[in-house]
Amino acid sequence: MFPVLFVSYLAYFFPALAAMSDGFSAFLRWLLASLVTVTAMAVNLLGSREVGTSAKFGGTIVLGGFAVLVAAWILWGPSTGATFGVIRQDWPAPRPGALLLGISYAVFNHSGWDNCSTYAEEVDQPQRNYPLAIGIALVVFATAFRNGA
Repeated sequence: MFPVLFVSYLAYFFPALAAMSDGFSAFLRWLLASLVTVTAMAVNLLGSREVGTSAKFGGTIVLGGFAVLVAAWILWGPSTGATFGVIRQDWPAPRPGALLLGISYAVFNHSGWDNCSTYAEEVDQPQRNYPLAIGIALVVFATAFRNGA
């Protein structure tokens, strides 16, 4: 999934990759996705130290991008009040909860719930305990959301 997503993002910067009509661009997208997969596999085969180093490097790139965006917002963006004004206006909007729904998607996608299989060996009876833990977390989140926490 991630190599295909990477190539899709790359196609934004290189529109020739997005041309679906010719077979060459489809082959090139497939080749790039395969190269991303093989590169990740090669790093994993080198060992855990190299995986950790590459994760730190990748994290630095991602956080660096966010730092640049925050700096640009501070230097050239609207005032903080304008940003919070957008949030305030979303609450009474005809689509209540749209902002919260977007935030919940972002939190879920970055909370590590997709990594259950990575740690399944560390958990006693994962077939029973993971669904149980997710069910309990769902009840806790739903209750907290209902109570306005």
